[in-house]
Amino acid sequence: LPRGRITGRRLLPEVAGAAVQVYLLEIAAGENLPRHFFSGKEEEVGYVLEGDLCVFIDQEAHRLAAGDVVHLARRLPSRWKNNGDLPARLVWIRTTA
Repeated sequence: LPRGRITGRRLLPEVAGAAVQVYLLEIAAGENLPRHFFSGKEEEVGYVLEGDLCVFIDQEAHRLAAGDVVHLARRLPSRWKNNGDLPARLVWIRTTA
C-alpha cells in the first residue's frame, strides 16, 4: 500500500496457500493515488462501504459511492481519487495467484 495515502488491514489472517486476501482499506479525503494500491496485481473485487471515489480504469473514469462494487481484471491499470471531504472505506478482495 502507498504509505501515508491509504491505510489498510487484513480482515482474514494470512494463511499459507490461501488463494484470496481480504482487506479493509481507507483512502484519505481528497487523496489522489497515481497508481493502484497493490503491486503484483491479480484479479480483485472491491465493495465501497462509504465515500465518494473515482477509479480510472484504462483512462476511463468511473464514480463509486457506498454500496457500489468494482471488479478489476488481472493486470488492468488503475488509479484512484477520493472526491469527498471524508475518508472512503472499502472491503477489498484480491486473488494471490
